[in-house]
Amino acid sequence: LMLQLGETVMFIAEAITAKLLFRALIYRWLLLWRHRGGMHMNWRLFSEHTQ
Repeated sequence: LMLQLGETVMFIAEAITAKLLFRALIYRWLLLWRHRGGMHMNWRLFSEHTQ
């Protein structure tokens, strides 16, 4: 029972973390996109960061 409970808690924690990370990523992308005023600029900025 305890093991199952632990797994459930971990699953919920992971789901919340993933959701928050995803939201933060979208917010940041939207802010960048709004500031740069164009998808082309944003994409170039993104590819520079990933390399």
